[in-house]
Amino acid sequence: MGDGLDWLLDSYPGGHAVLLARGMTPVDLLAKLGGRDGCSVSLTREEAAAISYGGEDFPVEDYESLDTEELAEFGFFDMSGPIVRAGFSGNWVYAIEPESLHSASDPVVKTLSIGAHVLSLQLSVNAAAWISYAEDGEILSSFDPLFPEQDYGSNPDVLRRLVGAFDDSGPREDSYRHRLRWLAMGLRVNIPKVQAENDRLPAIRIPDVF
Repeated sequence: MGDGLDWLLDSYPGGHAVLLARGMTPVDLLAKLGGRDGCSVSLTREEAAAISYGGEDFPVEDYESLDTEELAEFGFFDMSGPIVRAGFSGNWVYAIEPESLHSASDPVVKTLSIGAHVLSLQLSVNAAAWISYAEDGEILSSFDPLFPEQDYGSNPDVLRRLVGAFDDSGPREDSYRHRLRWLAMGLRVNIPKVQAENDRLPAIRIPDVF
């Protein structure tokens, strides 16, 4: 199963929106999120963070291999939105948006799922978590891991059939972590940690979000 999904909780404790999708490529996913077609730039997590926080004042001397003209042209110095990176993992593609939740919003998830299957994972800066699953433009399952019985999706049984039974006997404070493990095992999906942390992956900056 590889690295699973629960490592995201430790690596992005300040909040995250994570998307997993089937039926598209990483570049397709970024384009649907708002990136201009063909205008992604490959960045490591460290490079993306430096640009995200610094904008055009990021320490370019520490990242000499980056093309600042290309970054400017493709909108990476626009501080009005998040940087999102995307990659492949088996039959799935994933996207990670650190410290903000735009990619996991219901309208975005619905749009992304047209002609595809999309799993959305989000954790706010206040440690509030939410999980959604959508197919063909419809959110079928949508719940707080603390209260999974309160599912606001249109057909929660679809996800339950795909993933299987869940053992909810663990501590409530670990409910998000347990749900991530449940999803990883049941859907046979994982995000490889070394790749997501260290490799240069296609990235965009989504404008006009903040």
